[in-house]
Amino acid sequence: MTTSSAAVTKTLELPVLQNKGHVFAKETPDVDCLVVHLKYVHCSWNKKGTPEVNYTFYGWFHGANVSECPSYLSENNINTGCNQPYGSLLNRFNDFYTRLVHENQSSEVKKHELKEKVKFNPPTNLTVHYGSDSNLWLNWTQIRSNCVESEVRYRINNGTGSSSRVSIGKQDYCLNLPSQVPYVDCLVVHLKYVHCSWNKKGTPEVNYTFYGWFHGANVSECPSYLSENNINTGCNQPYGSLLNRFNDFYTRLVHENQSSEVKKHELKEKVKFNPPTNLTVHYGSDSNLWLNWTQIRSNCVESEVRYRINNGNWASSRVSIGKQDYCLNLPSRSSLYELQVRSRMGYTCGLSKFWSDWTEPVVWGSNNSMGMKEGLNYNERPCPVREYCHVRQSDSESSDCSTCSVTTDQTDCSVFIPVNESDQSTPCSSSISQF
Repeated sequence: MTTSSAAVTKTLELPVLQNKGHVFAKETPDVDCLVVHLKYVHCSWNKKGTPEVNYTFYGWFHGANVSECPSYLSENNINTGCNQPYGSLLNRFNDFYTRLVHENQSSEVKKHELKEKVKFNPPTNLTVHYGSDSNLWLNWTQIRSNCVESEVRYRINNGTGSSSRVSIGKQDYCLNLPSQVPYVDCLVVHLKYVHCSWNKKGTPEVNYTFYGWFHGANVSECPSYLSENNINTGCNQPYGSLLNRFNDFYTRLVHENQSSEVKKHELKEKVKFNPPTNLTVHYGSDSNLWLNWTQIRSNCVESEVRYRINNGNWASSRVSIGKQDYCLNLPSRSSLYELQVRSRMGYTCGLSKFWSDWTEPVVWGSNNSMGMKEGLNYNERPCPVREYCHVRQSDSESSDCSTCSVTTDQTDCSVFIPVNESDQSTPCSSSISQF
C-alpha cells in the first residue's frame, strides 16, 4: 500500500505493511533524529525508556529509497536506536523520514527537519602553549572549519568558569594571562630623570632588563639600575628636554622568554620635586617672622608652608606660584615655632599631582615652660624685653603685618610682643595664595 503522508514518494515494499493497515501511534515509541558529525543520522526511540519489543526501523531522505537500519543500537537485546548513513553533505537540508514496525504494529511516517540538528564530535588535537607574547594559546582541529563556530570555557584554580565564543573559521584562542612580569610605575624626579620601579608587590624573583623611551626617541636600555639584593627593581632614565613630560613615555621589561607589553606612561601630572633648599627663618624689621627657601623653576612652582607652635597642631598655608618666602604675623618670642615647606609643579606649567617631601623643620623662638629642644638649631636667640607697646588682640591678628615702635633695653634685639602672649600668630596677607 502507499503511505498516508503526501510527502513520501516511495512505497514500503514489505508484505507486512502492504497487508496490515492498522496504525498504533500511541503504542509505538516516538523517534528523534540527529545528524552526527556529518557522517550518519542517529535516530533513537528510547526517550521514555527501553521498548518492550524489538522494532524494525526504516529511514530515508526525501527522494531516496526506503531502507532498513544497517546498524542498530540496543539495550538488553532490544533495539533502541539506529545509525543511518548520512550521504551527501547537503542532505540535512532535505526532509528525512522514519517509521517503526513490529509485527502488526506500525508507526506513522514521521518527517524530520535536520538542518538545525547537527552535532559535531568534540574537537581533536587540543593543545595549549605559552606564547612568546606572554599569552596562553589554545589550538584545536574540527572538520569543516569554514562552517564551524566554537566556544571556549576555562577556569582558574577550580574557580568559577568563564566562556568565550570564537569566530567562525578560527581554531585557536588566546587567553590574556595576568602578567607575570611586574607592573612598572614611572615618575619625573626634579626634572632631572625619570624614575621607574617594578617592585611595588615586592622584589622580583629574576633580573629584568628595562627599556624606556620618549615618543619619537630611540629605544634604549636602562643606564642606571636600582637594585635590592642584586635584583633590579628600578631605573633612573635621563629626562632630557624640560618639555619631555608632555610626551608619552614607553617602557618594557624583558627576561629570557618573558616580556611585558609596551606600556605607555603620561608623565605630565607625574612630576615630583626634591624638597626646597636653603631654608631660613628670621625675625624681620617689620616684627614678623619670615621664611625663605629656594626651588628650581620658581616661575612654575607653587609651595605650601606648615608650622606649629609649641608642638601643637600643624597649620598650613599655600603660597602663590613664583613666591619663595612666607611671612608669619607677629610671633611671640616665648613660644617655639617649627616651620616646613614643600612644593610642586603649579598649574601655570601643567599641574602635577605630586608634592615634594617636606623639608626638615627650621625653628625659631623658645618655650620656657617646655625647655629647649635638643638637636635643633635656632636662627634667633631670645632677648629680654624691658618695654613694649600694647596692641589690642584684634590688631595682633590683623593680616596686614602692622607694626609699632618698640622700645627695648637697647640691646640688638628689636621685638614685638602681643599684650596677652596668646600665640595666635597669623600668616601675613602677602604670603597667602590668592586661589
